[in-house]
Amino acid sequence: MIDPFAYWTRVMSAWGSVGATGERLSETATASHAVIASRTNTIGEAMRAPLSGDYAELGRMVPEKLAAFSASGTAGMQALMALQAGYVAQAQELGAMWLRGRPPTLFELAALSERSSMHALTALETSAKMGRDVVAPVHKAATGNAKRLRKAR
Repeated sequence: MIDPFAYWTRVMSAWGSVGATGERLSETATASHAVIASRTNTIGEAMRAPLSGDYAELGRMVPEKLAAFSASGTAGMQALMALQAGYVAQAQELGAMWLRGRPPTLFELAALSERSSMHALTALETSAKMGRDVVAPVHKAATGNAKRLRKAR
């Protein structure tokens, strides 16, 4: 039997993680604005005076994005695979119940309800973790660049 207090504690924890992910997205957007502004100036300076351009900074742009978005995509796919595995497990449970050739008993329906609730909770937690893990590499790169570029100016 599901402990309702533990269940709702886990639900609230997952939603707290979603809120923290939203905060990180906001920080990422703010940092991106600062990085874009700084790098736009760097690009402009390199175009005006090609021999004195900051090519070390210009050379960081693509590789760091590639690394951050690759890590982000990998985290997203791993979470999606975990979600899919949970959905397949739930479909197998439902299929097994349908293939019994008789209506489910009340006990079987209660057990199905409990398992379905746990599948839903696991899906929520996995989705919250996915959001956190997908945003983390991009957040780290953007905020790190913003700090580094702020010190350089």
